[in-house]
Amino acid sequence: MHLPGHVRGLLMSRGGTLRGALVFIFIAATIGIVPSRIVGQRTTAAAVAAPACTKIGAQATVKTFVAAFNRGDITALRHAFVPGDSLQWFSVADPLKKHLSFLTHNRTELLKYFSRRHAVHERYRLRSLQWNGTGNGSGNITFTITRSADDLPASLFDAKAGYLCGPLPQPFFGVSMGRSGYH
Repeated sequence: MHLPGHVRGLLMSRGGTLRGALVFIFIAATIGIVPSRIVGQRTTAAAVAAPACTKIGAQATVKTFVAAFNRGDITALRHAFVPGDSLQWFSVADPLKKHLSFLTHNRTELLKYFSRRHAVHERYRLRSLQWNGTGNGSGNITFTITRSADDLPASLFDAKAGYLCGPLPQPFFGVSMGRSGYH
């Protein structure tokens, strides 16, 4: 079976039990049969209504993430990203406010980051979204948000994200975000 490089590298870097679970999740997601409890997510009627790995599904994935972030809903944010230590990356680059830049490959650290940002009243506003298609069981999207917080005046950020295809909500395996005009 041909696996994309990011998935192959992830599987090769993990132990046997986790590797087997990830292979199962990847294969099941590719053919669209991942039960929501496998990825630790609850599936709602609204989530099931949007087709997975389509433009509509990508919009639902991003809108669900933004809404969870704005609510400070750590449980929903946990479900917005792949389980365990299989997160490949989450990064924020801000050359104008370097102290606000962030990078992790660990979902627990990511959730702590979200809590810290929510504590300073950070909010996201989705400005645009472009679905860039799918391949090998994952989807690719770019979007622009306005970030604002007590320590960050309203500023545009461009983001690129990869997510696993399957029943909604589709978890992100990687997100990169950078201040617009600085990439």
